[in-house]
Amino acid sequence: MSLDALAAPDRRWMKKALREAERAFEAGEVPVGAVVVQQAEESNDNGRLVGRGRT
Repeated sequence: MSLDALAAPDRRWMKKALREAERAFEAGEVPVGAVVVQQAEESNDNGRLVGRGRT
């Protein structure tokens, strides 16, 4: 799946997860990254980052 196929807010969060994977790779770890996003309460809000991590 291409990032271009995702909605703008989803692309934003996916890019952050990919950056975590890059950091893991640079540290010699398995390149897996993740972000946890709290769902928006209002339709015009794109959510809130509540956690990030890598293996």
